[in-house]
Amino acid sequence: NFHGRRANTEILERRGSGYVGRHGTDLFLSGDTWFRGIELGSGPDGGVFVLDWSDMGECHNALGVSRTSGRIFKITHGDAKRSGPEDLRQTGGRELVALQTHANAWVAGQARLQLATRAAAGHKLTHGLEDLRTLFAQQADPVITLRALWTLYITGAADAGFLRAQLRHENEHVRTWAIRLLTDLWPLDTMMSRRPTRTAPPVDPALLAEFVALAKTERSGLVRLVLASTLQRLEPLQRVELATALVGRREDANDHNLPLLIWYGLIPVAEVAPVALARIALASELPDTRRLIVRRLAEAIERTPDALNTLIAAAAAKSAAWQGDLVAGLVEGLNGWRRAPKPAAWETFVTAIASSADTALAARLRELNVLFGDGRALDDVKAIAMDGKADLAVRMAALRALIENRPPDLRKICEQLLRVRF
Repeated sequence: NFHGRRANTEILERRGSGYVGRHGTDLFLSGDTWFRGIELGSGPDGGVFVLDWSDMGECHNALGVSRTSGRIFKITHGDAKRSGPEDLRQTGGRELVALQTHANAWVAGQARLQLATRAAAGHKLTHGLEDLRTLFAQQADPVITLRALWTLYITGAADAGFLRAQLRHENEHVRTWAIRLLTDLWPLDTMMSRRPTRTAPPVDPALLAEFVALAKTERSGLVRLVLASTLQRLEPLQRVELATALVGRREDANDHNLPLLIWYGLIPVAEVAPVALARIALASELPDTRRLIVRRLAEAIERTPDALNTLIAAAAAKSAAWQGDLVAGLVEGLNGWRRAPKPAAWETFVTAIASSADTALAARLRELNVLFGDGRALDDVKAIAMDGKADLAVRMAALRALIENRPPDLRKICEQLLRVRF
């Protein structure tokens, strides 16, 4: 925290599909107003190194910035002593494997680096790899198990067959990492949800089918999270089946990661298969995801009306919550429009929910009816805006709808409302 001149402690706690941070006691606070902490790193004795830029120009000002004032601090606890061998370059392969169980993560990481370097140089690691497989298979500590998995992977000893077998491993973290390592080299969407231009080897249909089966049955939200992130590594049409399985998990409806992450993976599907995207919304048990799908399809109401009409036609038989999400998505997607083509199934849908006691839903329906060119609805909105006994918030919403649609008598209405104190 270089603006606060301190190092914060964030205690990670598992929640749903991932983790949340809880503030702990700050590790240290610097009394130096020039302190600009940039990085923390551990060392061979467990001590923590602090890189301090030590300059008042915290926003990288090009003028007046000192290039020679940086500092390095080291924080230790008690009598810090180096653990592990002095020079890992001289350590044997089997000894490097044994260091994967070391209490100091720095030592284990350096040992892993040495093994990877030797494997890349063509050295035979026969006995070391045998020890690694044994360590992976027999270790009860999941941290050590993961270290063994990572080392097997970076030394070329964990092929696709081995990793696919770990999709059924008893530990959720191993299953998660198996998916990550299987897909790590697949191309990834850009931050604007665009597919990269570089070519990639085709995705094995059998592996994709395993992911879909896992999404339907996997009990761990963490594994479902990494499956959701995998959507952005697939071609848009390949995402439909996996996304359909993920949105069907009702237990993830209020998760702080999954509904949005799944949606990010579905954004390109709207361009190539809008009707398929609508079917995903129909299968969705995740309110946020289905609302965002409706919003996106509403934005394209003139170009691909059939996809949106598919949702509206099916909505009459859905729950009140589902119908509310549909209407909310329509309002968001058509925000700023003055006129929009009325979907073929709209009247049937409005009739089906006409008896709803939800006043907010009724107001949104009136707004959409006006947008779809219903003159009767426009008269209703005018009456609400002029009703001195109606709730002010409802009158405000009605006035906004009128302003958006600009009826011929809008000036007269606004003049009559000038003295109303909203």
